[in-house]
Amino acid sequence: MFWFRPKRETRRQARQRELAEMEDRNREVASKVDDLAWLLDELKERKRGDNHP
Repeated sequence: MFWFRPKRETRRQARQRELAEMEDRNREVASKVDDLAWLLDELKERKRGDNHP
């Protein structure tokens, strides 16, 4: 008896999937970088405020 085997991914399909995964990861990292940049700006503003009452 033969078991159903899903069709193997072609090289192009595999590459497209990898690229989509990398793009998703890049978006996640960019979002974190934006959050950290905002926090850094906030800290700089607070430090400026502390030095100049």
